[in-house]
Amino acid sequence: MELKHHTFQQDWSKLTPDLIHLISTKFTEISDLVRFRSVCKNFHAFAFLQNSVNRLPWLLKTLYPEPDSLFHFYSSSFESHKFHIPQMICSKKSLVRSSCDGYLIAYDSEISSPFLFNPITRRKISLPPLNVRWCNAIYIGKEEIGIIGSVSNDVNKSKILAFLTLGDDCWRTVELEGLYKSYGHLYDDKKCYVYRHDGCIDVRDTSTSDLVLQIKPKFVSARPKICYSYGGGSYLVALDQEIFQVYRVNDDSLPVEQCYFDIHRLESVENGEFKWVRVRDIGDKMLFADSVRVFSLKASDFEGYKGNSIYFVKFENVFSEWNCVLCRYDIKDGRAERLPYLVEYGNTWFMPKLVD
Repeated sequence: MELKHHTFQQDWSKLTPDLIHLISTKFTEISDLVRFRSVCKNFHAFAFLQNSVNRLPWLLKTLYPEPDSLFHFYSSSFESHKFHIPQMICSKKSLVRSSCDGYLIAYDSEISSPFLFNPITRRKISLPPLNVRWCNAIYIGKEEIGIIGSVSNDVNKSKILAFLTLGDDCWRTVELEGLYKSYGHLYDDKKCYVYRHDGCIDVRDTSTSDLVLQIKPKFVSARPKICYSYGGGSYLVALDQEIFQVYRVNDDSLPVEQCYFDIHRLESVENGEFKWVRVRDIGDKMLFADSVRVFSLKASDFEGYKGNSIYFVKFENVFSEWNCVLCRYDIKDGRAERLPYLVEYGNTWFMPKLVD
């Protein structure tokens, strides 16, 4: 007896809304989500654009926008994305300083005003004038932002800390006395941790700008030599409601295999004193480090990524040309390795934000 084989065809366009939405939350690449939404009207209707926590950062290629030019981003699969820069944010004096929470923060010295720009949604948020020569974002929230800047082009000169409640007409500014770093600061639980060159930390209430605590931590192990060059430095990051310091050695002239990081956890001791304790394990967390900040994600949320690691980019002479290479540092083993991605240029991590 001859058996007949029946082929059952599934009409994917008739998947239930709940299932479509569930599938759409699994994409870590924005380009994959966009393609998924373009399959049919049903997919487009129920695969919502949302700011999923399971999103990998991109690398920003250029910091110098010009009229009719493009922003170049490398996604986690190192697919190149290009975004036209609106004429309104371009001038000869515009410079993208850093990225934070889905926005690029830029400063136009012609009008003494910083502004925010989301290259995905193309939203620009103009901010009140601020008399600084440069600025870096510490945090950008839904209602408030905090930046550090300087009235001089010399990063070693005195700096100001500025807070703004979005919608207000002016900044709340604090002049910082002494040598404060231009990078590596932290916002956590409505407090701003401002890092000084001597290793001390000023903790300020972001709603009032008041100094509520000054931390002078001691090192239990040997203290790393603080490095001020572009390829090294120390940064603050919050992991599971604890404060960590991530120190990166100056690796400008080192091969990838000799790059290393030191990580210390901030612990309180008696009489209001604090200490840095060196750690070799941060669990499932993976850190992303650039020249301005360090932030964390859970490795288990992303296939192919490794926890207890630091992902970073460094300059290297490849085939007689200077390029950026993506690297990963194993915190437990203390070893760095080059990953199989060659980046033409890019040293600023950017977390794409689909919805403002």
